[in-house]
Amino acid sequence: SDSEAYSLREMIFTDIIVPWISTAMNSSKWDPVVNVEVGLKTHEALLTCVDKSFLGAEVEENKLLKHVIHLEIIQNCVQPKLQRAVSYWKPRLDENNVVSNPMHLWILPWLPHFRNESARRTMFADI
Repeated sequence: SDSEAYSLREMIFTDIIVPWISTAMNSSKWDPVVNVEVGLKTHEALLTCVDKSFLGAEVEENKLLKHVIHLEIIQNCVQPKLQRAVSYWKPRLDENNVVSNPMHLWILPWLPHFRNESARRTMFADI
């Protein structure tokens, strides 16, 4: 039945796929400063998979699953790593006195994924 299929889909995402991606993003191998595109593309692909995994799924079911993904990936993986990177960031100037490691290149792409104002404020408290 549709209900069983939706339950199975949610279980696959919440018990297998999201924890696997979360583990990868929490590892020291993923650096949000150096590998910003990899993280963004992974997160966005995961959200696209939710939308396409069951085209007949109710909008509310997809919203709930996307909320779980948001909590696990953005709040538990990305945000803490970005906050650490912001707190340790030191601008480096090149020979022309231009910042060679600009923060905006790795912070701004993530901003649309930070849904609430307090998360943004927390992120930029050290800046």
